[in-house]
Amino acid sequence: MRLCKPLPVAACCALLLWLVTGAAGSFDPNSTRSCQRVDDGADLDRLMYHKGTARATANWVCRPDSNVEYVSSTLWTGARDVCVVDDYAYCAFVNGLVILDLSDPDHPRLVSRVYLQSEGWGIFVKDDYAYVAHGCAGLVIIDVSDPANPDSVGGYDTPGFANDVFVSDTLAFVADMEEGLQVISVSDPSDPYLVGTHASGSAQGVYVLDSLAFVADYWYTLRVLSVSDPSNPYQVAVWDTVGLGYDVVVEDSLAYVANGPAGVQVICVSDPSHPYCIGSHDGDFASSIHLQDTLAFVADMRLRVLSVAQPASPYLVGSADYSFGQAVGVFVKDSLAYVTYERAGLEVFSVSDPATLSALGSYGKDGQITDVVVSDTVAYVAASRQGLKMLSVSDPYEPYLLGEFITDDYVKQVVVSDTLAYILCGGWLRIVSVGDPKVPYQVGKYGYPAGVDGVCIVDGLAYVVDGECFQVLSVRDPSSPHAQGHCSLLGGRAVCVEDSLALVAGVSGLHVVSVYDPTAPYVISFDSGCNEAHSVAVCDSVVYVGGNPGLASYSISRPEKPRFLGSCSWVPNRAFDLQLLDTLLFAASFGQGLQVVSVSDPSDPRTIASYSAFGFSTGVFVQHDLVCLACYNCLMILLPELVTTDVHPVDDGTQLSPPGFRLFQNYPNPLNPFTRIEFVLPEPDKVKLEIFNILGQKVRILLDAHLDAGQQTLIWDGRDDLGREVSSGVYMYRLTVAQRRETKKMLLLR
Repeated sequence: MRLCKPLPVAACCALLLWLVTGAAGSFDPNSTRSCQRVDDGADLDRLMYHKGTARATANWVCRPDSNVEYVSSTLWTGARDVCVVDDYAYCAFVNGLVILDLSDPDHPRLVSRVYLQSEGWGIFVKDDYAYVAHGCAGLVIIDVSDPANPDSVGGYDTPGFANDVFVSDTLAFVADMEEGLQVISVSDPSDPYLVGTHASGSAQGVYVLDSLAFVADYWYTLRVLSVSDPSNPYQVAVWDTVGLGYDVVVEDSLAYVANGPAGVQVICVSDPSHPYCIGSHDGDFASSIHLQDTLAFVADMRLRVLSVAQPASPYLVGSADYSFGQAVGVFVKDSLAYVTYERAGLEVFSVSDPATLSALGSYGKDGQITDVVVSDTVAYVAASRQGLKMLSVSDPYEPYLLGEFITDDYVKQVVVSDTLAYILCGGWLRIVSVGDPKVPYQVGKYGYPAGVDGVCIVDGLAYVVDGECFQVLSVRDPSSPHAQGHCSLLGGRAVCVEDSLALVAGVSGLHVVSVYDPTAPYVISFDSGCNEAHSVAVCDSVVYVGGNPGLASYSISRPEKPRFLGSCSWVPNRAFDLQLLDTLLFAASFGQGLQVVSVSDPSDPRTIASYSAFGFSTGVFVQHDLVCLACYNCLMILLPELVTTDVHPVDDGTQLSPPGFRLFQNYPNPLNPFTRIEFVLPEPDKVKLEIFNILGQKVRILLDAHLDAGQQTLIWDGRDDLGREVSSGVYMYRLTVAQRRETKKMLLLR
């Protein structure tokens, strides 16, 4: 029912296996090339890192039974469809269902959200249920009897890409794109099942009246199907124009079709077997339509209002200004029109005078999420036209806005060092003080007429690529950044630095640049093997380039002659951002979400895990066991189940987990406030079990004693060493036995 849709894709999974062991490394805090181990109890977040260089706080071990959990997301954008019932708007966003309170149309208020791991396209609300056409996840049914506490109760995974839904009686009719129309029984919303199907064309929108289903077809504009026998729908007629069918509504024997670039078509269906066009109105790109009385409200790039009092001659009455980009959905109730935007949210218009549309309130803004960096417990988010946003992630399940720095430019990248944030926006490198994230302010800037594409900050120097050249700036005085040196380098998009070398990835491939003398940088070598590159990372003379197609690794032990080592492909998507952590490389892989690659053998990088995040993933940052993913339509926080270990070298080849040694997952988890922690000792030994918060700060020593062999059980009551109740959040419990350590996570919810 909304704008251009992607081709059907495979259903995405929520739980993924991590199969690799990470190795340790030493770290010089003044270097950008290796990793630091932090002592017990240290505030792990107070160390600053750059994405392009490897880092670690401990060895990471990924067990075969581990998975990636969705934790939370925020800054949602991308609303496709809306249905209004009473004082509530039910919106199909890219990431799920958003329910808004519209009792004050000037100030729509968020009531609740339901995250659904797929793309929301169409929505229909009937009785106490919201039926969401949710892309490759099919039909999702949500109980909204209490709008503040919606609950997913059922679903049906359609074979195609669920794009729109219409509910009549106890049947849901789903426009399933290339799989045509699916008829699903929802008599029991918790157990929907397929009744019938008609697979032809590409069904984009659907409207049901009596025993007929009118299907807006991408290829053939309008199909009329008989559903008198829902188990055996059949085609009655088809009507085609040069346009593309996206949405349809039917009233008084007339079908009004949102016909994409052909505008609106009015088709007479008084005889369903012989439909014919009686009128039309040109437009920019009509993707949704709603009728009220003699007016047609059309999402046609913007909101347009047509008079259809004379259906043979519809004409324009009024239109709204562009406000949040491309309008893709519309719903009208009483004298208000509710419009959804592909790159933003919902806007409310007064249409009491359709010739003069008046914007009232809105929810969500045109601010695609393009990059993220986390420092301490603050996430710094590049939000394109909405500037830089600072979010508290002290409780990753409930991130909230601390402050924001608004610019008129498109913010595409952020780097944080100490109390300064360096943001790339338009033709500027802006330097912003974030010592108090609630009150950020600009302290300096440097202009680039050709625009700026990538930056890396090391030791008071900014290494910048702007598409035409490579430049080194001194930012030791952030209020007065100034040029040190530059060299010609076309097509650069991303840069990172190791020792006296800058590695630049771009349109034509990988450039190795000497920055031994920052006042006179020069290109040492070039390799075109990984072209159309968007990202680069380096560790110990091995460079990883995210380009076409996927990831390539190079040795630069001889900078004058980079040597190709290996590759890992994610055709047709590219890695737009990379971060190294020990021997794991985390990639924001544009249309494929998060990719986790083992680079323990740089000549054979292998994808070991992934998480499908709808929207275009362009930024990633990993801190402890939290992964923050910038995916255009939201900031997503993921929690892979990682085991942190410290293994001291021994001569007898002692393994981390000898036969019989095991630390179990706590139960119950989440806990409130008691939980049981069990482990098995293969032999008598000295045992220590400690509990840490997400910052790595020690909360409780639960056990420090010598125990006999066998299975042991401990109880934690949610208190610290002083007997105080600790707050809700993610905690880690670590078991130390002789030279072995193993850590697991748990969640406290009070």
